[in-house]
Amino acid sequence: MKFIGQLLGEHLARYPAMQVSDVYKLLHQAALGPAHAITGSDALARLEAEAAARSGGADGPLAEVISPDGRLARVHLDVYRAKGLPLDALATKFNTELDAVRASLGHLPRCVRAGLPRGRRHAASWSRRLNAAMHDSSLRIRDVIAIPTSFPVRAEDSVTLGVGRAVKRDAVIVKIVTESGLVGYGEAHHGRAPGAVAKLVETTLRQLVVGQDAHDVTGIWKRVYDKQLASHGLGAAASIGLSGIDMALWDVRGKATGLPLYRLLGGADRPVPAYAGGVSLGYQPPEDLVAEAGVHVAQGYKAVKLRIGDTVRDDLARIEAVRRAFGDDLVILTDANTGYDLKAARAAMPGLDALNAGWLEEPFPAHDYHSYRLAAQLGRTPLAAGENHYTRFEFQHVIDTQAVTILQPDLSKSGGITECLRIAHLASTWKLPVHPHTSMTGLNMAACVHFLCAIDNAGYFEADVSKNNRFRDQLVATPFRIGADGCVRPLNGPGLGVEVDEAFLAAHPLIDGPAYV
Repeated sequence: MKFIGQLLGEHLARYPAMQVSDVYKLLHQAALGPAHAITGSDALARLEAEAAARSGGADGPLAEVISPDGRLARVHLDVYRAKGLPLDALATKFNTELDAVRASLGHLPRCVRAGLPRGRRHAASWSRRLNAAMHDSSLRIRDVIAIPTSFPVRAEDSVTLGVGRAVKRDAVIVKIVTESGLVGYGEAHHGRAPGAVAKLVETTLRQLVVGQDAHDVTGIWKRVYDKQLASHGLGAAASIGLSGIDMALWDVRGKATGLPLYRLLGGADRPVPAYAGGVSLGYQPPEDLVAEAGVHVAQGYKAVKLRIGDTVRDDLARIEAVRRAFGDDLVILTDANTGYDLKAARAAMPGLDALNAGWLEEPFPAHDYHSYRLAAQLGRTPLAAGENHYTRFEFQHVIDTQAVTILQPDLSKSGGITECLRIAHLASTWKLPVHPHTSMTGLNMAACVHFLCAIDNAGYFEADVSKNNRFRDQLVATPFRIGADGCVRPLNGPGLGVEVDEAFLAAHPLIDGPAYV
């Protein structure tokens, strides 16, 4: 792409009056030879005139592929007419494909600027015109596809948490395809029912999204909210499905503009502190837990999250062992995964205070606001919650309790990136930090880093350090890297910065049954 930028820069230097339309013509003819792209309202008329002037027969192929990737083809009008095929459909297809060209050139302006001669006064203005022209047309949504996927967890990689022992991992990948050919990916949480979540997305939610403008993420969010969340809908399931759609829309917008997500959100490439989390560091003998934590500390992590919710005695023994092994400089966070009741929290809080735990996450179910209010009075350790709360309206209630001071929305559950931005802004008015919960796949993980780079009350990134997570390592390529400073940084590719390997999805279909036993 830099070479293309240099080429266009040289062309601009020779022809200062070059217009945006000339760029498309130049690139089109470079690929197709001395021909013209037929576009606009007169496309059909021009096709009819050219077809009428043809006198050839019906011999030969209807079309021939002329590009190595198989995406470009030349249509033979003689054969086309002989078969009685409609010219209006062909004209429509020409215009659709031109939109695809425009969209595929989303990051060209940046490359053009790199190749332009320094000091050209009109270069920036020309680049802005080019950018505006490429993104003037809307990106209509052609299809919404939901793909449930699973893989079994080997016995040696299994972790026991407050919700049970992990036996498989599930996810739902949401794919949005625009009329211009752009594809965006998002993750919808499995909700312990990945097949049901995928079905909801591909039926009810799909009908609300297809045909809409992919740029209009706020409008699409409200449309789904009005029809599924405000009344007579499926509540949490709808929020989960909408989350995957919303993330995919932001991926499309990033690819259409050539910008990474954090820039679209108004953020910057900045370091984000991370803790070792995910499905890891669970119930095991203290010495084994210390060894596992030591691996992550050696990788650069300055904070770890330990799973509790077993027995208070065993929970505190494990935390004490890690504290003793690594000293006070290591931040130790704890997560009960709703495994405590108020009695257990009352017994655990003095020990958590003494061991300087960073927070106590989800001791109770999300709806048990009464227990949260009482537990907040039992000690100094802050309470954290949010991964099982949906939309800003539930988070408003969480904040109103004045019990939970660590907010953890999940981009794949709480309403997507659009809604989590609102949650972060709401929390900011109360000076509360946001530490998003990450889910199963690298899509959510990459999105979380972008999100944290774009809000003013960003907390930790939850780095999934679970063993052999195929959704992190194989579905996408490297969604994050931990640095020696204990921080991660956002990816700089367009959109989320990762691409989904659809061959992986084909090889890992849904496995029915519970993920935790």
